[in-house]
Amino acid sequence: MATDILNPFVLHPFDQPGNILVSKTLQGDNYSTWSRAICISLSAKNKLGLVDGTIDPPVEIDKQFALWQRYNDMVLVWILNSVHEDIASSVSYYTSTTDVWADLP
Repeated sequence: MATDILNPFVLHPFDQPGNILVSKTLQGDNYSTWSRAICISLSAKNKLGLVDGTIDPPVEIDKQFALWQRYNDMVLVWILNSVHEDIASSVSYYTSTTDVWADLP
């Protein structure tokens, strides 16, 4: 079981798409506070590498790609749930959390 918590491709049963990871949404003028809070939350869930690019997506023919895509999508929805709706609409069509992260204010 100890290896499960070290694997970024493991979700806790309480990790759901509707989860809100930070108490204040990104409004544009609070980026540094928001980004610190979301990074702490993602790090605690062992998912920060999906955002900062240290967990690269496997090639699409790799068996791990579907698994990576699942966790990328979960992190993507967590980020979209933590930003103002105007910001979410401007980044909602990205397919990679690293691309969303790079485009945020």
